[in-house]
Amino acid sequence: MPPCVVVEVPDAHGDEGSPDRANQRRRSRPLTHSGRAEIPRGDVEEHRGGIEILELVGDTVRRPPNPNSPFVHKLLAHLREQGFPGAPNYLGTDEQGREIFSFIPGDVPADLDPTISDETLASAAQLIRRYQDATASSDLVRHEEVVCHNDLSPCNFVFRENKRATERAPCQTERVSVSVVIPTIGRETLRATLESVAPQLERGDEVLVVGDGRPARAREIFARERRRRWRYLETDGPCNDGGGTQRDLAATVARGDHLCFMDDDDIFAPGALGAIRRGVAEHPQRVLLFRMDNYGTLRWRDREIRYGNVGTPMVVVPNDPARLPSWRFGDYEFIRQSCKRLGEPVWRDEVVAVVRPHVPR
Repeated sequence: MPPCVVVEVPDAHGDEGSPDRANQRRRSRPLTHSGRAEIPRGDVEEHRGGIEILELVGDTVRRPPNPNSPFVHKLLAHLREQGFPGAPNYLGTDEQGREIFSFIPGDVPADLDPTISDETLASAAQLIRRYQDATASSDLVRHEEVVCHNDLSPCNFVFRENKRATERAPCQTERVSVSVVIPTIGRETLRATLESVAPQLERGDEVLVVGDGRPARAREIFARERRRRWRYLETDGPCNDGGGTQRDLAATVARGDHLCFMDDDDIFAPGALGAIRRGVAEHPQRVLLFRMDNYGTLRWRDREIRYGNVGTPMVVVPNDPARLPSWRFGDYEFIRQSCKRLGEPVWRDEVVAVVRPHVPR
């Protein structure tokens, strides 16, 4: 399984190129302790750098705000929407007014390392290019082409172990493939569902559209919208069971590492698949429960599996047919039984779906 590398949060848009500021940042080793960034969950540890104090609290990082903080917050939000995997998430502020960022475990080198391999450098270059491509669509570029980091060096990267070799080597992200399952009865809204997922797909992902019986309109919409690695299936006849038989059928042929589900009158939120990929990279064998916009109200509301608090578009499961239950008893039972078999779910704050966006709020 490939390792991954993430870039440090950029401090500024304009003054990072200053030699003095760059030197200060190199003297600062955020989140390092004898060259390592591995700190047990739940611990609180303070790190004094050349320009600021960072504190690790559980799985979050706290730091004082600076004049460029609003810009950084907008940039991180944009990267998250674009599904870019190489940056932490901004989570708000704490009671002391400090910024809160998600903590990314790994190894931060204490100095430049001339022994880094060509493969590692090429992988880092690919990630940098992906970062720049992600920023190009943002209003933050102003009159420029991209938002630059301006202090790229191994000291500002987090490395994770390469399981296939003894050296540390970065790459873009853990390669996670997702099978998107969409049961349909041929609603016109299927087009919007497919349009919402198409730009978010990556190599290895697939879309499985499953008709309930033989809905002619579903075939027509699929034929117009289809892309590579999209497949259309049909059940033998109308089942009228809320999509359960269709989802079960898709699960028998799905090729992705993980399965996610969407109804044909709902849509994926921008950046949804990027959030799903990050989640399953962190918890590959767990049930993930994301949030969805349900007519303007967010579900889940609290971390309890119950009717009305969980639903189809928010669940992501490993593609493990031997351990997954059937959908024939509905989404609540599927989620409950999946958690019973695979363990407690991981509750994620990211909103990945919008329920019936065509219905007035």
